[in-house]
Amino acid sequence: MEAMATGLPTVLRKIPGEHEELEDAALMVDNTPKDFSLAFKRILSDNTFREELKRKSLEMAKKMDGQIMENKEAQLYLEVLRTQGR
Repeated sequence: MEAMATGLPTVLRKIPGEHEELEDAALMVDNTPKDFSLAFKRILSDNTFREELKRKSLEMAKKMDGQIMENKEAQLYLEVLRTQGR
């Protein structure tokens, strides 16, 4: 998340059910040296793609701001309590 907040293009390994909240702000690859290498080569060689990832990373970092996330978490807990009849 820190890399995204600075606008760095981010490469993450694909984990089923994980990182869905990142949408397309990070490049997701299989956990192999070859896939990571290809991802880094694409970022380094494609200026348009790199700038797009940078823009999306900064946007996502704003969405994931600590206070915003704390508020969303609090709302989730309140909703759970409401559905449990408390």
